[in-house]
Amino acid sequence: DGRLVVLQSLPYLSMQPQEVVAHPMMRPNNNAFGSSQYDDEDVVTLPPGCTVMAESAYILDSKTLCQVYPPALPYTSSSTNRIHSSAVANKEGCPTLVFLKITSPYLGYILSNIHSYPLVLPGLPTTYTKVDRWLWRVTCQPDGAYVREGLELVTEHIGTLPYGTVCNVTKKI
Repeated sequence: DGRLVVLQSLPYLSMQPQEVVAHPMMRPNNNAFGSSQYDDEDVVTLPPGCTVMAESAYILDSKTLCQVYPPALPYTSSSTNRIHSSAVANKEGCPTLVFLKITSPYLGYILSNIHSYPLVLPGLPTTYTKVDRWLWRVTCQPDGAYVREGLELVTEHIGTLPYGTVCNVTKKI
């Protein structure tokens, strides 16, 4: 339904067995006094068009969930006195996940981009609701949308909008 789940912390891979660990923010269950049982309706989500305030962005490698940006600080193991890094260098072009640390309407993390496909757009919702123009998302995979000089396929190719790009359309021909 287009809703974004609010997480308490960034997701990570557990050591054994190697599984994704994510902690969604939960609403208290009011159905049973003292119960620690939660339903899907208890997960905090944000509806489409919701305005959020973000204070920082985190880029994770989508295969390892290691933090690519900002670079994770190395730590020293007290038992071996060696320096370790929690992040493995991400190769250029490797798929990534971008999470925003939000402060409003909840304090937590939301997924904003999957492999450069935006789920969250910058600005206020009124920016995207003009009568004389509308938004169009490029859904052509994997090449994106070819922009040509004219209507015919024989006209010059002047550029390509990548998959997931959101652009303003002002005229339908």
